[in-house]
Amino acid sequence: MPNAQVEAPTSLYVPSIDDVVAMAYRRAGLLNAQQSPSGVQGGVARQILSTIVTGLQAEGIAMRAVQPGYVLLVAGQNLYTLPETVIDCVGNGAYIDPSVSQEPFQASSETPVIKKDRDTYQNLSSKSAASRPTIYYFAREAPLGTLYLWPTPSQSEDGGRIRFNFHNLRPDVNNGSFTLPFERYWDEYFVYALAGRLALDNSMALDRVTYLDGMAGAKKDICKGYSKPSVNVQASISHRTAWRKTYR
Repeated sequence: MPNAQVEAPTSLYVPSIDDVVAMAYRRAGLLNAQQSPSGVQGGVARQILSTIVTGLQAEGIAMRAVQPGYVLLVAGQNLYTLPETVIDCVGNGAYIDPSVSQEPFQASSETPVIKKDRDTYQNLSSKSAASRPTIYYFAREAPLGTLYLWPTPSQSEDGGRIRFNFHNLRPDVNNGSFTLPFERYWDEYFVYALAGRLALDNSMALDRVTYLDGMAGAKKDICKGYSKPSVNVQASISHRTAWRKTYR
């Protein structure tokens, strides 16, 4: 009789960064299954891994990196410097009046603060207008980004807050005892991506490098698809009808 299926009661195992590094070296063919990277090899691999993580952020891989945050308003101040870890603001903000609850997501009323681009803000005729902010522009400057609000908060808005969805930089991956700052299903992608870089840097056969890069690309496409928010999407088509000379 075959053994009955027995599953583990938990799902807690997550490979550390050093585990991913070791798997990448073996996948690249630079170590066998019984070997582990040396200290120098581990340090080099983690440097490469950092560049891979940074590259992903330029592609908009930001599922876990987007977190809500608040900006405390000061009367007469329309420019706010954000932390270095914030690289963008996603979508619209939400103004919360100082007279309502300041507990996160418990305000009795919120007002949208619409995100605009640089040219729209530049073309505003009266930068000195003072009232409740209705639009914002985020200047993605280095090393610190700047938040531009319009109108400038007046005395009535002093102490109020605007909640934003901040796109933050991923945590560093140079400490091998930590885990990757991504959802678990990204692990296999990082193993293949890092293996491809290591194989190239160690002058492995080009066909092996190509294979590893190809597998990394395929894994990334799958992970990117799953990382997108699961919401219903409705498509619409505009076309000219035979009975009306307008588009529908």
